[in-house]
Amino acid sequence: MTLSRLADTIVQAEGWWRILIAFLAGASSTLALPPTDIWPLPFITFPILVWLVVPARADSKWKLQGPLPFGGGGKGETVAEARARGVGEKPDS
Repeated sequence: MTLSRLADTIVQAEGWWRILIAFLAGASSTLALPPTDIWPLPFITFPILVWLVVPARADSKWKLQGPLPFGGGGKGETVAEARARGVGEKPDS
């Protein structure tokens, strides 16, 4: 299996598979801590965790939920809709 094929598989994972991949990568990362000190392991597990975050981009289908400090939370709008409304932009000085 090539690295790009592995990355595509991880990025496209959904549901329980995605949760399981995240759990195993995170749990494996803790083996770099004492007393096991397997320090090279995060070089393998952190890219996996980053690949899991890749789909969370600005044009994501995910809805903003709950009250957020920058406003726009709980309105059921996408991140792209909130950005179009000006949420998260720096105010002009």
